[in-house]
This record gives sequence, C-alpha cells and structure tokens, in this order.
Amino acid sequence: MFGVEPVFVLPLLVGVSAGASAGFFVGAGSCLLSSMLVDTVAAPLPGQMLAWGLTGLIGALLVPVPTKPAWLLSWPLAVLCGPVLGVMLNLIGWPTEGASTVGQTTSDVVPGLPGTITIQRLIRYSVRTSLGIDLTRGVCTLAGVVLVGLPAISALRTAWGRPDKRADETPTARGTLINPAAVERRKQSRTRAMEWSKDQKEDAE
Repeated sequence: MFGVEPVFVLPLLVGVSAGASAGFFVGAGSCLLSSMLVDTVAAPLPGQMLAWGLTGLIGALLVPVPTKPAWLLSWPLAVLCGPVLGVMLNLIGWPTEGASTVGQTTSDVVPGLPGTITIQRLIRYSVRTSLGIDLTRGVCTLAGVVLVGLPAISALRTAWGRPDKRADETPTARGTLINPAAVERRKQSRTRAMEWSKDQKEDAE
C-alpha cells in the first residue's frame, strides 16, 4: 500500500547470489504467484512480471563481487529499483491514457514525436503520478536488503555452490583449499629435514 511493499527484495538478492537467470525467474515467478494469490491477474501481468524479473537481472551485476561488498553495493541498487522499475511499470498503461495526436499537448502521449521527447514525457508523467510511491518502494527494498541481505546472500551463494573463499585459506594449483597453518608446518618440516641432512654430511666428513 502506497509503496510500502518490499516486493523487489527477494529477486534482487537471488540475482546477487545466483545470477541473472535465477534472479529473473524468481522475480517473474513471484509476481505471477502473488497475482494469483490475491486474484489480480489481468492484462498488465506480463509487463509486471518483466519488471519484477529485471530486478533479478540488476542484482546479477554483483555476482562476481564478494559477499560483503556485494551486500553493500546492493543498497543503492535497492533504492534505484523503485523509481527505475516504476517508470517501466508506467509503460503498461501510459500509452492508452488520454492518447492524443501530433501537435496536441493535453496528454503526455503524443504519437509521432521523436523518441527523446517521448521519453521526457514518460519521465514527467512518472514524476507526476507515481514518484512518491516508487521512492517509498525503493526505501522499503533498501530496508529489506539492509536487514536480511548479508546472511541471505551468504546462504544463497553457498546453496548455489558459490561461497566466498575464506581469508584464512590458500588455493592450491588444483583449486582445492589448504590452511596456511598446514603450509607453514610443511615448510618447517622441510627446513628441519634439510638441516638434519646437512648435519649428517658434516658428521660423515
């Protein structure tokens, strides 16, 4: 209600954790499921599913980033999801609201105008009709990401087989992980073996 709906939190976090395909699927699927549950399935549903799915695609930009930095970088993306996707959602009904002919200025929709001017009219329409709601939705998405984002991203990346490499582990040539303490013990063992061998040679001489 009035934008107080963190609907983009789940697809955004899934996109950050599992990539574009999973993020888009979860976003579009969540939109379809919620519409069916509240009985609001209508003609604009495909466009709404596309907008929700794009939230997951936006989150997928952070897939290569380690978990904690990705969580922090997802904050501005969460806020932007509100107004940016709000403009996209407005595209669903905007062209049919009071469409006019070239030369008339009573409507934001004027067929035949250059693309840049049409985009300006769309943005102006969005600011006038839904910017407050879209910003509220973006802030709610940010709140959800701040509250549950870090553990959610960590858990989802582990579930999808993309955990971060631990800081106390060193990758070997074959890609396995070995503790630095074990590496140090091996070095010490080699050093002692070399010293023992040197002592044996000196005794033999």
